Amino acid sequence: MQDKLFQPKNSSQEKIAMSTFKIFDIMYLTHMIGPTICVIFFAVYPLAEMKQTKNKTLPFNGWYPFDYKISPFFELTYFHQLVGSFIAAQTQVNIDCLAIYMIAMLTVQVDILADNVRNISAKNEENEREKSMDSHLFDCIKHHTEILTCFYDVYKILNLIMFGQFIMTTTSLCLSLLALSEISPDRKKIEYQKERTQMTKSQVENQNEELITKLVMNNAQSVKKSW
Repeated sequence: MQDKLFQPKNSSQEKIAMSTFKIFDIMYLTHMIGPTICVIFFAVYPLAEMKQTKNKTLPFNGWYPFDYKISPFFELTYFHQLVGSFIAAQTQVNIDCLAIYMIAMLTVQVDILADNVRNISAKNEENEREKSMDSHLFDCIKHHTEILTCFYDVYKILNLIMFGQFIMTTTSLCLSLLALSEISPDRKKIEYQKERTQMTKSQVENQNEELITKLVMNNAQSVKKSW
């Protein structure tokens, strides 16, 4: 891609390249939002849980050869897990976006080739003399051949990378679903919910009994008055 054949020839081709790369930059940013929000959630959720339970918990479970609940080991371990998860998320995003930027470079080259074919008889701004139409056509054919060569090289590289990425992503998703299916609910929370439901049922029954007694008393008083 460092060859002069692949470089923009004028300002209009530079604008074409910039507009294409802006589209792929937006795709990269949108793809990076999801993992970043996920890391922020894992960073904030243990802090919110600690305020309620008063127990020091890490974003991810792990074994350490020291008591991580003691300060400053807890803060250092917490920071280490956050930095590691952020680096892992960004690595995942950049591996995915590597294919996007390779496709972006080939797209830009195709756009530049199309512009050269449209202006095949125009004067080259970088040279003082005007090239003949045959010379421009020869350059376009050579440019097209080099683009096809780069395309097949990129295809060979991305073929294995994307296949491995697909296998790893599918495996991690299946293992995550398996782990979620084996999670047993907290007994304390279940007992607390049962107590709450029993309390509400008893309150409703007491209210119904009070209403029934009031109705009975009112009916008895009305019967006495009629007699």
